[in-house]
Amino acid sequence: MYEVFPEIGGAGRGGRPAATMLSRPGIVAIGEFVDCLRHLLRGHVLVRVSDFAGWTSLAGSPVHHSFPALEAHGLIQEFDNPAGFVGVHYYRMTRAGREFAQAALRCWFMLPLGQRMLLRLTQ
Repeated sequence: MYEVFPEIGGAGRGGRPAATMLSRPGIVAIGEFVDCLRHLLRGHVLVRVSDFAGWTSLAGSPVHHSFPALEAHGLIQEFDNPAGFVGVHYYRMTRAGREFAQAALRCWFMLPLGQRMLLRLTQ
């Protein structure tokens, strides 16, 4: 993962200290995580029905694994949506999240297509 997204690597690689990274959820499905970053960067809102149901959606697609990492690393933040539904939580990308997403997506798209496909299929 750190080879794909060096910005979040351990100390000495320009990222957060390794101890901080180890105490937070990691990226389980890199393809889904990249897709989430792209949609959030475009201004889409992540919708979470409840903590118990675990149902999360972004741009009309379910988010199965990426929500814990996005939230724990401060890439998204809940906001009040007065036009939203009661009991539903709405999240948008933070400023730090936008900076991270831009850098991470640059790294992602520098990878050869075959390597990106392999990463999506194996994780």
